[in-house]
Amino acid sequence: MENAIPQTDIPFIQIPHILKESQKKRKAQFARANMSAQIQNSFRASAKSGTTIRMKTARNGGTHRHFFDALSDDLQDVTNESYSLWDQYIAARDIFQSLIDHFPNQKEGLNKVKSGYDNQLEKLNLTIQGYNKNKLIRHQSQREINKEIEQLRKKYETKRKKLVDKIWLAREQITLTKQDNQELQESKKQYIADNTQLTFSSEGNVHILQEFEIECNILSSKYNSMKEEYDNIIERTKAAEIGIHDGRIRIGDVLEDISISTKELDKLNHEIQNIESKIDELNQMKSNVEETTRSKELIVLQKQRECADVEKNIEEFKQKVNELKTSIILLIGRCEGRKLPEEPQQLLQFYIQNCR
Repeated sequence: MENAIPQTDIPFIQIPHILKESQKKRKAQFARANMSAQIQNSFRASAKSGTTIRMKTARNGGTHRHFFDALSDDLQDVTNESYSLWDQYIAARDIFQSLIDHFPNQKEGLNKVKSGYDNQLEKLNLTIQGYNKNKLIRHQSQREINKEIEQLRKKYETKRKKLVDKIWLAREQITLTKQDNQELQESKKQYIADNTQLTFSSEGNVHILQEFEIECNILSSKYNSMKEEYDNIIERTKAAEIGIHDGRIRIGDVLEDISISTKELDKLNHEIQNIESKIDELNQMKSNVEETTRSKELIVLQKQRECADVEKNIEEFKQKVNELKTSIILLIGRCEGRKLPEEPQQLLQFYIQNCR
């Protein structure tokens, strides 16, 4: 009973199909988690550059906190699925071990299958370690980005409150200026009426009329200055409203740039993978060419040594032939009593002409 097949809730005939489906699901979740990590890095870079971030994910329509919650759920789902797949691999490996014990004739084939499950377990262990590492990185990044976003939010709220206070003060000043303007208009009308009445009263009231005119001019200049100040306040209010509108437009542009950068990052990752595969192929071709070149260089060196030996033998043979010719010519010259030339070429010519 020690070698009994272990009991499991999964039918043996369905194990390969279940493992295959689990692998597909795990790959899809890992790809989604990887994409979320890339988007997270893009948002972190935007936060460090000083831009205001107000993220809304397509998944739940929430803010950046919902985004990180969704990312945590994805990583947790991937980790749970990996542990579930781990248990299934363990169960399948135990089943194959029991089959090996029960069917010794099929031991070699079953061992190959079992070793495949062992390799998958090792890879899955590395994948789980990577998921745990990504979870730690995600927690650290979440804290950093939350802190930076909170700082940016406080900064934006402070500026917004200042602008609101300025606008409120400007509106209050506009209201007060309008009231003063109305009072001045009424005072001006009253002064004009009094001035007209005094003009028709008598010549003795001319001095009083002149004083009223001076006061009226002063009030008119005061009215003009207040009107100019009112116009300036209106212009500043319009400029503040334009600044708020431009700030909203810039926030929309930043979110659009983030989306475009994410798509471009995916394209770059795909191109980098293609380039790396091409580099591997070129390196393999380079190693093959280098190996062929080294073998050919060894053959060329061997041939050069052989040619050098042959040339050396030829030179030695030529030297011996020349020595032999010289000895023959000297011998013939002594016999005939003739004076022989000293130069080798002349000596050879002498031999050809006289001793054939």
